[in-house]
Amino acid sequence: MKSRFAVIGLGRFGGSVATNLARWNYEVLGVDRDESRVKLMSTHLARAVQADAANPRVFRSLKLSGFDTAVVAMGSSLEPSILVTTMLKQGQCPRVVAKAASDLHASVLKLVGADQVVLPEREMGSRVARNLALPNILDYLALAPGYRVVEARAPVAFHGRSLGDLDLGAGHGLNVVAVLGAGGVEVAPPASHVVRPGDVLVVVGREEHLKLLNQV
Repeated sequence: MKSRFAVIGLGRFGGSVATNLARWNYEVLGVDRDESRVKLMSTHLARAVQADAANPRVFRSLKLSGFDTAVVAMGSSLEPSILVTTMLKQGQCPRVVAKAASDLHASVLKLVGADQVVLPEREMGSRVARNLALPNILDYLALAPGYRVVEARAPVAFHGRSLGDLDLGAGHGLNVVAVLGAGGVEVAPPASHVVRPGDVLVVVGREEHLKLLNQV
């Protein structure tokens, strides 16, 4: 059974999270006090509700403990997001991801039980800097401290060469786990796989070695 998500706060950040989850065919409940936001999102989500989730009585009526993950994406006001995060954890919601506006806000959210805290503006700044420094990198995911999974355009220097010839594993500690090419997706490609122009490589490795994928 697919996970069910509740997104509380449908502003720019919460709305983006909710619509992307829905696009990936997950069941998403969106909650916001603003009627216009709810109307806008109602065509994209399984259900969108106009409600003040920070009101304990209203919160109980939403029955959010039935969801696998709740995303608290309310505005920059500290008190409502802290209150909703607290009520979610008290209601035994398995996973709560909360948006913070500052380091102090993030610390308090962690103290009241948030399983994950995100600072969107800081993370966006980091992403912009990474895209400027490593333009071949299309997307990335933090795997563990110091390690990343990335999607990268195959550098021109790789074109026409096999993965065995490139020897990214032994030489650079990088592991190509999939190749997205004109013919589709090849998972766990063999050493004989030849990299073609337009290929996108899905690579796992240490962050400091990923600069190799930024060759022209």
